[in-house]
Amino acid sequence: VADVYDVEAKRRQQEIDISIWEEQEAKRKEEAEKLEQDYEEEHKDWEPIKERDYITQPVDYVVCLDTMGQDRVFAERETALSLDAVAHFVAQWEAQERRNLKSDVDLKIEKSGEDKVFLDRYKAKFEDVLERWVDQNVEETDEPKEEAVKAQDRKLLKLQYFKKVLNGEKIEVRVESPPETKKDDRKDRRSKRDQHKDESKEELKEEPEEEIDFTEKWKKDILDLVKYKVIKNTRVIQSILYLLGYRREDV
Repeated sequence: VADVYDVEAKRRQQEIDISIWEEQEAKRKEEAEKLEQDYEEEHKDWEPIKERDYITQPVDYVVCLDTMGQDRVFAERETALSLDAVAHFVAQWEAQERRNLKSDVDLKIEKSGEDKVFLDRYKAKFEDVLERWVDQNVEETDEPKEEAVKAQDRKLLKLQYFKKVLNGEKIEVRVESPPETKKDDRKDRRSKRDQHKDESKEELKEEPEEEIDFTEKWKKDILDLVKYKVIKNTRVIQSILYLLGYRREDV
């Protein structure tokens, strides 16, 4: 895939170079005509930029012929016919493998474009919702925790969040608090609401909940894995199964 991107970039640059060269030649021809001079067209060969061949690994098989109990040798015609059939099978197999690889590369490039659009549009929102959900689900304790423990708790909560998304569960995140209370933790905010209960009943109302759904994108990406013939990092499938709740014995 990286080679395809590199080739496309070189081809685009070559197209620019060809356009510049053709424009220069057109100006040179125009100047020659104005000065009534002979114009000799310059020919330039542009080397085609091709993609590298796929990295392949030879696989050897042994083909055996059997007379099925007949006590005889194979005739030359039968041997030749068998070798031709094997050669045809090998050619078709290799051609199909190349088609499969090209299909994988094309699909990967297509998915990369879709992912870029999705990330440009939703990545910041997704990360914001993730952090807010973690903040609102961190277990509060009166005992102080070390930073390493806090970081581990947040990491586990993020895994829970990803599991919810993969399972299609609804992610509910409360809207942010007003600026004057945003820096306070939830415990302080609850305490302040209790203190001002008589002054303002509005503060006792439940904060509205915002529905966030990133599941469809995840589902589509996972289901698209079945379209690939070659998967480089197969552990990703194992990780998905764990997040979906499968036990290690079942994977």
